[in-house]
Amino acid sequence: MPYLRPIFKGIGSFRLGYTEQRPYPWRWTTPIILCTFLLASTLLAVINVPLSAYDTVQEVTYRPNDTLPPLPLSNLIPSILQNPRSSFTPQVLTVGDVTRLNGSIFNYTIVAALDGLVNATSVSSFSYYNNPFSHSCDVTNMTLNLGMSNETGTDVQLEGDIACHIPTPFHLAWTTNSVQQYDAHDFRSVAQDLASDLALWFDFFGRNVTGASVGLTVRPCCDCDAALAGAPPETTSLLQRPCSSTVSQFLVTAGDYIFDKASASGPIIDFIGPPPALSPTDDNPQMIANFLKDMADHLGDISLSNLVTLYQNVLQTAYHLVRLDLGVILDNQIYNSPEMYKRTILAGQNPPGSGGAAIASLQWASDASTMAQWQKQVEFFKNSDRVPVMEYLRPVPRLKPLGSAITSVFVSTFAMLSVMWTIFSLVAGALARSRPEGPSAILGHSGGMNKDLEDGNSTMEGWDASDTLLVNQTEPDNAWHTQLGRLRLDMEMRDQEMRRFLTRIMRSLKKDGLLQDAESEDNIEVERSELRMDKAFGTLTRRTTTKSSVV
Repeated sequence: MPYLRPIFKGIGSFRLGYTEQRPYPWRWTTPIILCTFLLASTLLAVINVPLSAYDTVQEVTYRPNDTLPPLPLSNLIPSILQNPRSSFTPQVLTVGDVTRLNGSIFNYTIVAALDGLVNATSVSSFSYYNNPFSHSCDVTNMTLNLGMSNETGTDVQLEGDIACHIPTPFHLAWTTNSVQQYDAHDFRSVAQDLASDLALWFDFFGRNVTGASVGLTVRPCCDCDAALAGAPPETTSLLQRPCSSTVSQFLVTAGDYIFDKASASGPIIDFIGPPPALSPTDDNPQMIANFLKDMADHLGDISLSNLVTLYQNVLQTAYHLVRLDLGVILDNQIYNSPEMYKRTILAGQNPPGSGGAAIASLQWASDASTMAQWQKQVEFFKNSDRVPVMEYLRPVPRLKPLGSAITSVFVSTFAMLSVMWTIFSLVAGALARSRPEGPSAILGHSGGMNKDLEDGNSTMEGWDASDTLLVNQTEPDNAWHTQLGRLRLDMEMRDQEMRRFLTRIMRSLKKDGLLQDAESEDNIEVERSELRMDKAFGTLTRRTTTKSSVV
């Protein structure tokens, strides 16, 4: 494009400033440009305070997700140029590591990790960016193991698996063995209390056996009928309505039991179940009542419904306790709502010699002060970040020493102003060179007029008197004399105007001191123009005289 050529030419032959022969043509803009650069200097100096006056240092923190306080004057920097998140060095977690959340109830062991969701392979470690477990983790299955012997009594253990998918898919294992003892009326002790109820029932009704081992693995479900029909395990639907507001349910995906009885030679295996053809699997789950049906026949007079209630109570209290510890707090969380607790936990039949932990916990849920204490404790898990407590390194801005800060701001501001001045000089210089003003342009215009005069002179010199004789010689050509007079008068007027114009220009340039090196050359051009014009006038005079005499 033609208007870009002067700019490119100026870049190719750049000189900072203007020569005296090429004055700045827009002097009225000087105050405006000066004020603009003064304001720009102030603004750039202020902006460079947060950009240059601070050093970034690595500091240890346990809360890398916390927002850093804004730097002074940082609100002047456009948000698009700011980093909304502070980066930090992630922790590397390895399979087998034991981690504990902030104020955690359970200890969690990393048992598996994958490198993706599709066609994933197992990895031994992965980077962890302090992602809250409440955003991506949930209980996938639980295993309840009951062991009984005449020597040690009955022991109930709970463990389970947690699946997480941020930042990479990994699995955690938890167990109630790591849970400490809490005060009475504390909801964190309810699961252990209800497990004691189950143990007491086995101690009483298992006197006709010398030992027993019962284990079952369950997974949560919402639409259990669809799961029994072969539907895949539910994941995200458990976190959404209506599943998140209804009582949780479970399906047995694995289980077995062994009962021993006394004999003269010692304990012998009395019964092993269930039969392989009836064993529950992931693809063929069972309801808890169906799994416990055959086992109840070997426990004496305990009813199947009471046995199912005991198992359901233990699983429900543990399931919601782990979810609460992870920060997965939904509408069906039993420790946050007395109504949901009463719908989920059933009283059942008291074990012999005991008042029943289930009945006691239901009384706690009905007590306003106890429930208020529970809800206050739940608020901690709801409002705190459910992340492992680990050290992280993250960059933190710290003010430089005063002298260094001032120097850095000055250097940065000067560099930006230099760039602005360079761009301004290039553009202004290119525009000034493309402006057709000054002595050269004027002389060029006079040169064009001289060329026209020379052409006219040569044309008139080519005329011959014999050509004139072809005209009617008997009658004087008055039109010829009239036209010649007008031409001569017009040329004299143009000559006078040009002389006056050139004189004014020369005086102005000499007065401003802008005509030095080119003065003699310009005078020569003017003299040459005058000679050409005088010559043309003389030729015209001679031709006129000749034509007059011929006529």
